[in-house]
Amino acid sequence: MCNKADLDSQIAALLDSLTADLSIWSNLSSQFEVQIFCGLFLKKGNEGLYISAETTRLLGTRGIAMDLDIYGGADV
Repeated sequence: MCNKADLDSQIAALLDSLTADLSIWSNLSSQFEVQIFCGLFLKKGNEGLYISAETTRLLGTRGIAMDLDIYGGADV
């Protein structure tokens, strides 16, 4: 189980539940815009998040773009 604030682990777990066959991902990304959308609600300004090189590689080799909306402090 992932910590709800651990975006890196959540993305890795999501990708782990899907096919690792890169030919399928290549076919999908050639036909569609493939992206993962993440909304981050931070309790205060200047909080950080971590996305590992491995998770970034998993996204990149599958042609998956990451879209982040970040809200913090007064926005939440």
